[in-house]
Amino acid sequence: MKTIKLVEILNYYEVPQIFLGVNDSGIPCVCTLYDDTDEDCFIYVGVEISMSRLNELLCGKIDLRNIYTNHEQKCSLLRVYVRYQSITAEEMPDSDLEERMLPEDGYYFNPEHFVKKSSADKKSLYITQDDIDQMINSKKTKDHPQV
Repeated sequence: MKTIKLVEILNYYEVPQIFLGVNDSGIPCVCTLYDDTDEDCFIYVGVEISMSRLNELLCGKIDLRNIYTNHEQKCSLLRVYVRYQSITAEEMPDSDLEERMLPEDGYYFNPEHFVKKSSADKKSLYITQDDIDQMINSKKTKDHPQV
């Protein structure tokens, strides 16, 4: 089992529906809820994703379903388990990907939600590995404040 660290919740309705995480190797993973019938464990379908493809997703150039059905060759599909404060994942063969696990066609992110200001005060629609590292570090600081 792999451990996933939560980076950002991308869509929330009662519980996180879609979130961005990173695995133990620092590879970004996008996870979409498909089973919330167990009160103690939510199950997501996840996919490891390159930074360039993640940016295409967040900038609204590709839809969410596409990252699962046409995932990158070196990136694995994952079955992700969220229990209490832990997020774990196991690789999942493509043949296990079922229609009920997939988001509907046409789910695009609004790039305006991911716009950031650069030091030159120009808008940038791209998220970088440094941005992900900063989000993780800021969460650690919030979770474990310095005394």
